Amino acid sequence: MSQLQLSDQLISAVQETLAAHDSNAREPGVAIQYLAAIIGYRVGKLDMPAAGKEDVLEQLAAFSRHVMQDICSAEERAQPQPPGPDAFGIWRAPR
Repeated sequence: MSQLQLSDQLISAVQETLAAHDSNAREPGVAIQYLAAIIGYRVGKLDMPAAGKEDVLEQLAAFSRHVMQDICSAEERAQPQPPGPDAFGIWRAPR
């Protein structure tokens, strides 16, 4: 299986393509609904029994969850940490 190459640029291009079809898709929630519907549509068109399609859909949902968790973790790590408390005390030169 090939490695997926996700980027903000790719996501923006997909959303712009959707918005060219429906201007409401400029809103992230509407764009996400289109993407979910596209997944359902494409899985529904697969040449396999319904049980297999259900399995594929479950795997894709788990994969989507994993990607979301990775993004959330990366954003949390990227947030600056609040400064620690000020240090205080008396420093004395060594004798």
